[in-house]
Amino acid sequence: MTELETALWNKYNASVALKAALSGGFHNTEAKQNAVMPFGVFQIISDVPRATFSEDQESVLVQIKLFSAEKYSSAELNDMFDALKGTFDYTTLTLTDYVSVSCRRVSAIKSKIEDVWQYTVTYLILIEKNVSVR
Repeated sequence: MTELETALWNKYNASVALKAALSGGFHNTEAKQNAVMPFGVFQIISDVPRATFSEDQESVLVQIKLFSAEKYSSAELNDMFDALKGTFDYTTLTLTDYVSVSCRRVSAIKSKIEDVWQYTVTYLILIEKNVSVR
């Protein structure tokens, strides 16, 4: 769903705090092998239609992974997570063919794998098709 991916990217670009926290960028689906940390990666992991007689909705799970190479502290990762929450928790996304209904964080898992701190954050995003495009 290109339109939702664009809306996520635009929300990141509009956030001074998140852009500062993710100085290595915000990547769609995967980062380049030589990407500089700290950075984030977002990916649509599920998109389920929810059509009723009066609504044409999509229930979308978006996973955002944050990566930090700080060795002895997760402080940088925590700052990244705070900036992410400030940007995406309960936000309204700007879409053309859809209306943003809700954006809710449903899980967050912090881990450290091979000296890289990671936060895996999942958002449930509900969007509804604009009446004019149905």
